[in-house]
Amino acid sequence: MQVYTIINSIFKSKTYILTEQGRSEAWIIDCGDIIPIIDYIETNKFLLKGVFITHSHFDHIYGLNEIVERYPNIHVYISNRGEEGLYSQKYNLSEFNETPWIYRYRNVKIVNELSEMSILNRPVKIYSTPGHDVSCLSFKIDEYFFTGDSYIPGIKTFTGWPLSNKEEALNSKEKIVGIANKGKLIIKAGH
Repeated sequence: MQVYTIINSIFKSKTYILTEQGRSEAWIIDCGDIIPIIDYIETNKFLLKGVFITHSHFDHIYGLNEIVERYPNIHVYISNRGEEGLYSQKYNLSEFNETPWIYRYRNVKIVNELSEMSILNRPVKIYSTPGHDVSCLSFKIDEYFFTGDSYIPGIKTFTGWPLSNKEEALNSKEKIVGIANKGKLIIKAGH
């Protein structure tokens, strides 16, 4: 599996595009700056299949409306609390931005630790990793562990938001580090 990384303009959040040599499909983890995403997908003639969201803070979702407008047949995979954030400028923290943001579409698929999925012929293991936000999920795909802001190596998890919890953040960090170390996984964080 190939992982292409885009460092976004808002808070240097990261968008990951997952592909496989010889396959036409592409998947996104978090959706920031739209132009580099579209450029990469269309230059390489990929068919975008869906977007996984690690949590519903604005800096990880602000490109969703434009990506779904461009590729209307995709689904957005997020936790049930994350779905609330898509439709609430208060919960997604965009009310503090110059332009408050609300998701315009209803193509959301709720996922959690019991969800069974596969992409690019690989299973997707989903972990609930709240703390930074109540909506946080982490995704293990192949040897990669996409942790969003639940765990950024070398940085203390920020828990100053309205739906944050320090104790949950510590528990999620321990969970992520334990899983990553046991599986010798490559951490792909949200920043």
